[in-house]
Amino acid sequence: MRAEKHDQPTRPKARRLTKKTLAAGGVVTTLAVVGSFTGIGAATAADSDQSESLAQVISSDLLNDVIGGLTGEQLLDVGVVTSGNPSDEGENFNPLDVEALGLLDVSLPTINLPLLSTPEQPNGLLDLGNAGLINSFGHSPSPTESKAASGVVTADGAINVDAINEGSTDFASVDLIDLLRQLNLDGVSDAVIDELSLNLGALASVAEKNAGTTSSEYVVAGAELNLSSPLAGDLTTALGGISSGLGTALNEALGSDGVLVGALNDIDLDVNLGLLQTTVESGSVGVNGLPEALDEIDGLLTSTIADDNGLLSIDLGAGTIAIDLSKLVAGGSLNDLEANTLLIDSDTATQITDAAANLLGNIVSSVVDPVKNIVNSLQVDLELELELRVPLVATVGADVTINAPLGQLLGTAEDFDTDLIDIQVEQGGLVGALLSALGVTLDGLVSTLLQPVLNGVLNAVGSTLGTAVVPLLDGLEETISTPLSALLDGLSPVFSGLNEVVNITINEQPAPGHLGDESFTVNAIGIALLPSLNVANVSLASSTVRALDEAPFTPEIAVDPDSVEQGGTTTITGEGFEPEETVTITVGGVEVGTVVADADGEFSFDYEVPADATPGDVTVSAEGETSQTPATDDLTITEAAPVYDTSIVVNPDRVEQGGTTTVTGEGFEPEETVTITVGGV
Repeated sequence: MRAEKHDQPTRPKARRLTKKTLAAGGVVTTLAVVGSFTGIGAATAADSDQSESLAQVISSDLLNDVIGGLTGEQLLDVGVVTSGNPSDEGENFNPLDVEALGLLDVSLPTINLPLLSTPEQPNGLLDLGNAGLINSFGHSPSPTESKAASGVVTADGAINVDAINEGSTDFASVDLIDLLRQLNLDGVSDAVIDELSLNLGALASVAEKNAGTTSSEYVVAGAELNLSSPLAGDLTTALGGISSGLGTALNEALGSDGVLVGALNDIDLDVNLGLLQTTVESGSVGVNGLPEALDEIDGLLTSTIADDNGLLSIDLGAGTIAIDLSKLVAGGSLNDLEANTLLIDSDTATQITDAAANLLGNIVSSVVDPVKNIVNSLQVDLELELELRVPLVATVGADVTINAPLGQLLGTAEDFDTDLIDIQVEQGGLVGALLSALGVTLDGLVSTLLQPVLNGVLNAVGSTLGTAVVPLLDGLEETISTPLSALLDGLSPVFSGLNEVVNITINEQPAPGHLGDESFTVNAIGIALLPSLNVANVSLASSTVRALDEAPFTPEIAVDPDSVEQGGTTTITGEGFEPEETVTITVGGVEVGTVVADADGEFSFDYEVPADATPGDVTVSAEGETSQTPATDDLTITEAAPVYDTSIVVNPDRVEQGGTTTVTGEGFEPEETVTITVGGV
């Protein structure tokens, strides 16, 4: 059997961390490296490898010179894993060592800002969060197969869905404000914004190539821009004034020693019903849940409100603004997006500006109306002591209790719910008899007393609260909207110019990949900082693979003869192997020897079957040290025929004609029939 020969393919030389084009079109400038490292990166694949992988937690042109100088152990420590076939096929897995990030003491090329934040250097551009879940993985099991994974991935290179779903993975934060400050943009960074950062949830990517088919997946659990501005001071001051003002006004008006109590005691309410007269002797007021209501109002005034789409939100208490970048794409998810989806451009900047206007319009429904509802829902308990008199006859007391929401007490008597009023009058005796004689029932008395009592109460409440609480409620919208509008207007240029500060690309797939022209790379997210100035391009959770579309060699072997007795010998011949490579021969899974292929990639190997080999069908395999693709053929081992050491003795060995001799034998098969011949007969 002879296989068709294939010319040995020309393999592309692997390139380590090649420069790639920025999303904005520029090429990043090489940075200066602080410190020095010696040695060649032992963890990088060999140039002769036919497939390889590269997994990087952080991928950036800024790290080229650093990674090129790290030793293999250092390289792994900073979240880079490689594999290569045949030099180191893996499976290689490495958790990120945050402390080892201190090795990467690098600064951006145009400003004095460290790239990475570490415990020793906390003020870097990039701060990695929950490093305990950040890993890298590489595996290249054959020339046509390779896999890389990076980020929140498991030891077998799969995305760690459970960890991502738990929401416990704050992957990274990118501090952008120092970029503006160090580029002398003080007018923006100090007067308009004093914080600008990009916060990222869990990130992961996986890239695979197998027999010419390339596939990838990625996860971006969330991405949010956070801003704060000195302009927010006016907003927080105004909101604090509302909270304290309402609290003061309500306490002064409705407290046990408040103005309303005094006003009730001063009510001059005389009702003359002929012989029956009534007068308000005293009054008291109580408010249920006032401290809790004030706490609830304070919570509203320090809550977070958002536009209808949830794109832009503001923390009223802190004055900080968050932009949820997932809301910039259809469906509200940053996953399953097309390759190289650019999140922030002129169109999406307009979306953010529109969201700011919508957020401003939500003030009434989000804050103003709920605050008013809380105040109006306060339960007020009014108690009046009345005196009922029949001149020259008798005097009795009556207690009037009104339990009503404050909002209803601020209304009119005509709209008041009479079920909220309870009037108890002393009955019996002379007054009771007199009421009956006059034909006055209790119901009639309540109806008669209701209108003047309510008028007096409402006048007291209205005059007390009308100058305190009501103006605050009526001016609530303007009080909040004015400073908030000023804040959003001041930030409008920042919103519209975000794409000039940072370009964010989801499912970034640069071409060529990081391992050369025939490689493929997927980055969960790519970040181009100040793209027009080419300051830096940093990609996170980066996975790269390179593999041959088809095997470069087609090894074949033949076993002849293909059926051999125990102790027999067969010849194994092979062709289609890489010239002069070492080939390992196994029979039934057991290595039986090695042979070196000749200049044509052929070999011949004689195999002697052990005498005690188990009879049956076995697989013969030959695998080259470089070509690796094993070739197989079948061999049948049969049981060897038994070998007998037979002998006979003739005694006597001389016999006369007609005489007799005895033939004895040994070494024969037990109980077998033995044919004896003499002279061939």
